[in-house]
Amino acid sequence: MALLMTIPAAIMLNRAAEHKKLVATSILLARVMFLPIVALVYLPSESMQAWAIIS
Repeated sequence: MALLMTIPAAIMLNRAAEHKKLVATSILLARVMFLPIVALVYLPSESMQAWAIIS
């Protein structure tokens, strides 16, 4: 998936006026997306974890 996003991301980066802000925002967003995955461990039962992944 990351390879599929490389070309559009490069095009967006070339069009952006502030490169550092765009890169910092995208890195922050990528890291924040991992938080729900980590939170799955703290759900009480395995069936709840499975339903959380599916939905």
